[in-house]
Amino acid sequence: MSSSLLNRLIEHDSEAWKRIVRLYYPTVRAWGQRGMLQPEDAADVAQEVFHALARNIGRFRREGGQNSFRGWLYGITQRQLMAHQRRQKTEPTATGGSEALQWFADVPEDDSVADGSNSSSVVPGERAELLHRSLKLLREGVAERTWQAFWRAAVEGHAAADIAADLGMSINAVYVAKARLLGRLREEFGGLID
Repeated sequence: MSSSLLNRLIEHDSEAWKRIVRLYYPTVRAWGQRGMLQPEDAADVAQEVFHALARNIGRFRREGGQNSFRGWLYGITQRQLMAHQRRQKTEPTATGGSEALQWFADVPEDDSVADGSNSSSVVPGERAELLHRSLKLLREGVAERTWQAFWRAAVEGHAAADIAADLGMSINAVYVAKARLLGRLREEFGGLID
């Protein structure tokens, strides 16, 4: 397993679990809604998926790069969807909410990581959404100037000399910002978004 976030999940690191929920909850909920569930039911199924994930995270194996975490999580989601449908046939529909449902509801929706606005450069699709959310998580705790140097160099493809002049930093500092944040992105999320 190449992802430090994945390793921290296995070690039951609570911050890692918060990050994985922020990364994958919107995707899991969307899978539930595509499975013809109402939004509330999709949220319930998502809770069950993360509960099952917590119980089984140690079983995930990449198998030489053949298996993806996203595919494995999708399989868990499909099993939870089937279990939910079986329960619906035998149980009356419950009303009310829960603290966990509220916690999941507080997970922010997908929005731009560059400057807070919608970016037309974000390619539609599930993998792109996961990458987008992982960039948003990566941005936390990064100085604004460092983030802008990384974003403009790695994402927008601007020349390091132009970025350095605009941000009042050395060209080397631009390259360092880009390399460090790309390294952190690969280390923390690389095995989770493919």
